[in-house]
Amino acid sequence: MMQHFSRVNATTLKGTCLVTLSAITYGGIGYFGTEIMRTGMSVQTMLFWRFSLASIWILLFLSLSKNNTIRLTTKPLSSVIITFMLAIIAYSGSSAFYFLASEEVGTGVAMVIFFFYPIFIALFAFCFSSWRFNRYAFSALVAVTVGLLLLEHPQQGVFKLLGIILALIAALSYAIYVFMGKYTVQLMDAKWQTFFICLGNVILFFVVAMLTHSFQFPQTLSTWFNIFAIGIVGTAIPMQLLLEGLKWLSPLKAGILSVFEPIVTLILGFLLLHESISLTQMIGILVILLGAMLIHFDRVMITELVEENK
Repeated sequence: MMQHFSRVNATTLKGTCLVTLSAITYGGIGYFGTEIMRTGMSVQTMLFWRFSLASIWILLFLSLSKNNTIRLTTKPLSSVIITFMLAIIAYSGSSAFYFLASEEVGTGVAMVIFFFYPIFIALFAFCFSSWRFNRYAFSALVAVTVGLLLLEHPQQGVFKLLGIILALIAALSYAIYVFMGKYTVQLMDAKWQTFFICLGNVILFFVVAMLTHSFQFPQTLSTWFNIFAIGIVGTAIPMQLLLEGLKWLSPLKAGILSVFEPIVTLILGFLLLHESISLTQMIGILVILLGAMLIHFDRVMITELVEENK
């Protein structure tokens, strides 16, 4: 029993560290993306450059790696292709709709609504797996929800219906991507999976940018810097960390731990944009951390995960 618990604890700690690091590196997306769009670049063009840099970075990383062969599952190729197409569509949807929502209601409100996606993951897990709600998962979801609401105080009139709908679609899309990630990591190595998802987004957003006649090249050195930052630090690295972490954690647990991202966004705003952090926001950060700790001690979900990976 003690050996079984040690195994559970070790795998959980590894997954927790990977997903937390993913959330921390993801935290710069809002800042860098907003800075790029302030130059007049459209959302679809910005996302094209974002995923282009991410794809190039991952390909270079793979070329220097000793273990860079593509190892596929024994499942039919058609099912693998369909799964990855859905993952590409889900990830591109979450990216596009988040920034479109930010243009309508601001990055703060869009971020708060977007990070309700763990609730969608919980619903998916309840409907499509044997997992059932327990006191740890419920308490963690409540804590995270309250903490997110404390992080942002939208001004009167900022709640535009279109912006809210776009942010909810982004949250739903990302929930689908994370929930599917538990299964896609069983089909292909996380590094190659990250590359193909990014490449799919490159093609998709290039087509959209050309159809809308909005494609353009970055004009300044600072814009290129922000594109490199969002493509590598804010996309390639965190995507790979998340997919690796999903080998050891359930999608719901990974989703709840990823709420560290808005905390990082808040801190970046404080450090780079000289935005203030109120006492209420500090309380929100503590409540989110409490929720993350609650889900970490969910023995039921941990045990189920170990049984699945035997």
